[in-house]
Amino acid sequence: MAEFPLEITYSQVAIFDPGLEQPFNNWTEEHFNQGFVWRMRSVSFRTPLRAGIAQVSLQTVDAPPEGQDFELRPDTVIAIAVPFEVVDGSVEIASVFKGELSEVENGKYDLIFETGMSRPKPWCRFTFIRRNATTARILKGREHLKPPEQLIMTAEPA
Repeated sequence: MAEFPLEITYSQVAIFDPGLEQPFNNWTEEHFNQGFVWRMRSVSFRTPLRAGIAQVSLQTVDAPPEGQDFELRPDTVIAIAVPFEVVDGSVEIASVFKGELSEVENGKYDLIFETGMSRPKPWCRFTFIRRNATTARILKGREHLKPPEQLIMTAEPA
């Protein structure tokens, strides 16, 4: 598991293929309301922290047994799952000003993003679940978001 502090800015954290020429995404109001903006090999998530340092972790796990869900942290405020494909053996997790590279085996994943405001510091956890990616879904925190009936799965690079 990779773990590092990251300075969050503009209430967002991004994860993307470091080989992308324009890795960040343009947010619309609809994207902000659903809590994420997604395009192939790049996704940005909204955090409850507007600005400051968050402890970020990344892990890769096997899919849970049939009929069981991935277990979220008990202090999770928002959790979102999106499909994600790793093609070059690594991903970058970044805010607007800084990023960290992490190795992730090539393949198709369900990417679970969780975030919370626990003490001593806010946190974000990215979990790559080894399986063919499913559809995007909000797992927890609808009361903090205003998602549309159909989640938006298109975006423009920033």
